[in-house]
Amino acid sequence: SRVLSGLETFLKYITRTGSKTEAEAAAAITVKEMLDKKKQTPPLKTMEEAREKLIIIRDLMWSLKPRSGARFDAAGDVLTWYIHTDNWFTMTPQVGMKSPKIEIRNVDIGRDSCVIQTKKNL
Repeated sequence: SRVLSGLETFLKYITRTGSKTEAEAAAAITVKEMLDKKKQTPPLKTMEEAREKLIIIRDLMWSLKPRSGARFDAAGDVLTWYIHTDNWFTMTPQVGMKSPKIEIRNVDIGRDSCVIQTKKNL
C-alpha cells in the first residue's frame, strides 16, 4: 500500500542521511518496529483499526522538524487525508459496449449575429 511504501521510504531516508535529532531516531525505530510487525501480523480487518495506526504514524511525522529534502510535516498532512477518507475508489475493468453513432451539432452565434452551425458524427 502507499502508506507502507512511504514508511519504507522514510526509513531508507533516515538510514541514508542519519538521524539529526533524537525525535528522528525514535521515529525511525518506531517505523522499523511497525514494518517488522506488519510482516508478522494479519492484515487489519476494519477501517477503524487502520485509522488508529495511521494516527500513530501521522503524529510521529508531525513530531519531527522539517529539514532539507524531508518535509515530515507534509507527510503527516497527507496521512491526515487518508485518515479522514470515508469512500475509497478502486480501478475496476468495465465491460465495453458499442452504441449507434450520434450527431452533435455545434451552434454558435458569430460576431455578425448570424448562426454558425457545424455537424460532427461520432
